[in-house]
Amino acid sequence: MKKQLIIVVVVVILVAVLCGVNLSGGKNKDPREMMQIAESETITDSQQSLANEETTEESTEETVAETVMLEAPAEVATAPDIDITGCDTFTQIVDRKLEDGMGYANVTIGEEDVLLVSSGTFDNGDNLQAAIDATVFIYENGMPKMIGKISCGGTAYPLAVKDGLLYSAGGHFVQTNTVEDGRFQLYEHNWEEFDEDGNVKYFYESSEGQDVVTSEVNLQNMFEDYEAAETIGFTVVVK
Repeated sequence: MKKQLIIVVVVVILVAVLCGVNLSGGKNKDPREMMQIAESETITDSQQSLANEETTEESTEETVAETVMLEAPAEVATAPDIDITGCDTFTQIVDRKLEDGMGYANVTIGEEDVLLVSSGTFDNGDNLQAAIDATVFIYENGMPKMIGKISCGGTAYPLAVKDGLLYSAGGHFVQTNTVEDGRFQLYEHNWEEFDEDGNVKYFYESSEGQDVVTSEVNLQNMFEDYEAAETIGFTVVVK
């Protein structure tokens, strides 16, 4: 009986010893080693989490930048875009393509009969409907063709014409354009620019090129020519 009890005790001891052995046949790792592994894994997880957060922040910043860029105002010509497909005459453009409130005028620029179409008109105080922008059409090979656009710097500077030149102006510039060889061309352009300290520079440009000038004389003379030009009267489209 004692021998059987001793055998049972030995078996229990062997089982206990075997339970301390890894299934792979190796021994249990040192607890300190296990703690180091756990700490290492924790650090790795933290680093990965931080990297993910940084990536998310960068993506957010890029999205904000793109949004700002999309919301930033773009400099777009105010003269209207008009699809004249199917139109054989200026009259058809006016009747078929222009919308209520737009304006149109027939003038001579250079030696060409020109149709000017504006996005809108205003009363300049002389019972004349003036405009500050226009899309320019001519006839080429018997068909209407758009050749350019023009814009002014506000209602104080309506489009005008003199000696076959189309005048546009603003607070700091005056420009003339003509039509030659079927093209809408710059004739003269005088303007001024100011730096951060308020110092002014004057510029002159023509079909032959651009130059810096030393005084405002050219600009003043061209403003006088503009004031002497005839403000173009537009007919308002009513539909």
